[in-house]
Amino acid sequence: MHYRKSTSLDFTSIEKLYMEAFDSNEREVVAKLALELVGESESVLSLVATEDDEIIGHIVFSPMKIASNNDSLAYILAPLAVAPAKQKQGIGSQLIQFGLKTLSEIGVDAVFVYGDPNYYNRSGFNRRHKIEAPYKLEYSVAWLAIELTENSLQGVSGTASCLSPLMSSELW
Repeated sequence: MHYRKSTSLDFTSIEKLYMEAFDSNEREVVAKLALELVGESESVLSLVATEDDEIIGHIVFSPMKIASNNDSLAYILAPLAVAPAKQKQGIGSQLIQFGLKTLSEIGVDAVFVYGDPNYYNRSGFNRRHKIEAPYKLEYSVAWLAIELTENSLQGVSGTASCLSPLMSSELW
């Protein structure tokens, strides 16, 4: 298993991965989101997991702003996909850890995610923050964060805003 930054040569495989990993009611939306984010900004971190030169996992971390706080450098994790035949083998968790390590090395203070707390808690994400999501959430307990810089979210509040592909209320 190898983990690396994605390249433009990976886009077709990344799209195929999302089409296989998500069910029919969301696969096209998530595949489009992944590719739009990867092309949105050079500050987006797009990582793939490969096995025998085949992409079996993909994750995107993109910059996020917190209204009323220009000091913290925050990112959001979305989306994440693992090939159906490779799920439940820790590949997603390893991609998350590789991404968090990479972001920490470039000075990112915190990473947010809107996802299953049972899954993301295992990687250290939690609800101990006061940042509001860009939109009202159906499952507010799923709006999680992890501090990469100790106490970087202490005393910080405000509303998050993301890159334009993520700023659609339908995604939240």
